[in-house]
Amino acid sequence: MKTDSLSDTQEEPAPDIDFKEEYFKVKAVLESEKEKSDLKITSLQNENERLKLETHSKIREEVQSVLKGTFSQTQIDIILKKNMWRKTLQELSQLGTPVINVTFI
Repeated sequence: MKTDSLSDTQEEPAPDIDFKEEYFKVKAVLESEKEKSDLKITSLQNENERLKLETHSKIREEVQSVLKGTFSQTQIDIILKKNMWRKTLQELSQLGTPVINVTFI
């Protein structure tokens, strides 16, 4: 008759695990990581917004310098306010006026 080798070995009792305690430890770690991640996201969003504003300001300056010879300041303000500067620069370019490259802006 064969003996079952598994039944001959004694199993060590499993350690008592406080699942509630482990759950709260893991939850605390996950919340901490989420907070760090949220801070990084906020920081990147702030940096992105700063770069957008900086780029917008530079574009405004460049567009104003190009349009000054052709339009009055009031017209330039309207063009910038209504966000028509791309179209205006493209039209000027087609007429042969040297303008900034607006393809990638």
